[in-house]
Amino acid sequence: MEFFKNISKIPYEGKDSTNPLAFKYYNPDEVIDGKKMRDILKFALSWWHTMGGDGTDMFGCGTADKTWGESDPAARAKAKVDAAFEIMQKLSIDYFCFHDRDLSPEYGSLKDTNAQLDIVTDYIKAKQAETGLKCLWGTAKCFDHPRFMHGAGTSPSADVFAFSAAQIKKALESTVKLGGTGYVFWGGREGYETLLNTNMGLELDNMARLMKMAVEYGRSIGFTGDFYIEPKPKEPTKHQYDFDTATVLGFLRKYGLDKDFKMNIEANHATLAQHTFQHELCVARTNGAFGSIDANQGDPLLGWDTDQFPTNIYDTTMCMYEVIKAGGFTNGGLNFDAKARRGSFTPEDIFYSYIAGMDAFALGYKAASKLIADGRIDSFISDRYASWSEGIGLDKDFKMNIEANHATLAQHTFQHELCVARTNGAFGSIDANQGDPLLGWDTDQFPTNIYDTTMCMYEVIKAGGFTNGGLNFDAKARRGSFTPEDIFYSYIAGMDAFALGYKAASKLIADGRIDSFISDRYSSWSEGIGLDIISGKADMAALEKYALEKGEVTDSISSGRQELLESIVNNVIFNL
Repeated sequence: MEFFKNISKIPYEGKDSTNPLAFKYYNPDEVIDGKKMRDILKFALSWWHTMGGDGTDMFGCGTADKTWGESDPAARAKAKVDAAFEIMQKLSIDYFCFHDRDLSPEYGSLKDTNAQLDIVTDYIKAKQAETGLKCLWGTAKCFDHPRFMHGAGTSPSADVFAFSAAQIKKALESTVKLGGTGYVFWGGREGYETLLNTNMGLELDNMARLMKMAVEYGRSIGFTGDFYIEPKPKEPTKHQYDFDTATVLGFLRKYGLDKDFKMNIEANHATLAQHTFQHELCVARTNGAFGSIDANQGDPLLGWDTDQFPTNIYDTTMCMYEVIKAGGFTNGGLNFDAKARRGSFTPEDIFYSYIAGMDAFALGYKAASKLIADGRIDSFISDRYASWSEGIGLDKDFKMNIEANHATLAQHTFQHELCVARTNGAFGSIDANQGDPLLGWDTDQFPTNIYDTTMCMYEVIKAGGFTNGGLNFDAKARRGSFTPEDIFYSYIAGMDAFALGYKAASKLIADGRIDSFISDRYSSWSEGIGLDIISGKADMAALEKYALEKGEVTDSISSGRQELLESIVNNVIFNL
């Protein structure tokens, strides 16, 4: 069945063409630098947005029909395959990427779900044999079902961790079956909403355990491609553990995973982390961790993940500049993790969107290649650092001096930065101040927010107090507070705020309700399957067996009770 009868194979017609169904800059078979453009750019279709995204958002239902003419889920899954391969062939796209549940939905039990997924991947494999189209990477959709409300690999429930491992095991098998050269871990709900109910250390340890299991199992079944982490700072959780490339590199190095994982960089995630797309690519490249790209763009005036098709030539040029500098793609490519806008709902809009994005990257590649050949930028950088012809080395005896205003500028809470330092044994000293949450710069105000000073001192007490560090008031009176007395008023305000914060934090710990709640929330990790996971006795095969036998695990999840815990903090602070 042909789904897009009014659309033929998209031709390349050149920059002067006015045909909306033609490429202006992307000529798939044009040879540049000894390679065809299709082999340089390695474009991929995203199964989730293209084949399933119907425009549904929190304010309204879908606007595009993505049923593909089928009401039965099993029949629709196969129809999606037929439609996807038609789109790829007509757009000269050689690759696709998938989440397991995008290919085939859940069917009640894990056993039935896996069986239906096998039917769909068999069907895809047959289509691959017919067409020569390939899988770039796969991943598991461990974030949308209610069982993942508190995370998958970072869930407080060991049962949910086991289920997640079983699902990832199957997704890895499907990726290998379809010839995928990458497997992606995206943060999903691997993060937190509040530190009041979170054991950050255990959650990070468990995420690393899951990744190590995945690597070991993947290699055991013949997966020779790259494992990727896709950084994202927030959404759907307040704070994602894979915040940005630098954060992920620290995580990988701490747990000895840096030799197995590379980065899958998404443009919109970079800007959500207050970085440029090029910055994230450059950090990955500089650290030998560049892998693959999710090609899209966000709206700079919006604070969420809009996943628009990329059309900004400045961004695509500097992206491809970094890709060329990295030596090009090996196992990775340019996956369009992008969706047409909700108001662009016709079948033709799928093609208009991909044409726009593919042309933008083709033009960006040509511009980047010319920029490098021009040589002026490289020459300038080389001259700028000419005095650094000899290395001086770095020692490893550093801890963190955390400033409150710097934390909020990085889109973190003050407590978050302190908790990360404490959890990693790197807490040292504090620059005590606060910023204005409505301003985007370093205002260095004297600290007067008792919530902040309380949770700061909570972390300090948990870290065992100060050793060589202390509370330095890196703060200044406002410009309008200019008299000598204002110096004293400012220090008195800040010192009183921290004295009160220390007393409140001490009482909060002595009260015990928050510590007790956290201990109970993670209790499944001290016995049964949780203890087996932590002690290294359970591998992915054992966890799959456990999950299949146990069945649905949503009932093992307890409420996060964030609002209750926040009320406890209020109760303590305002009853000193």
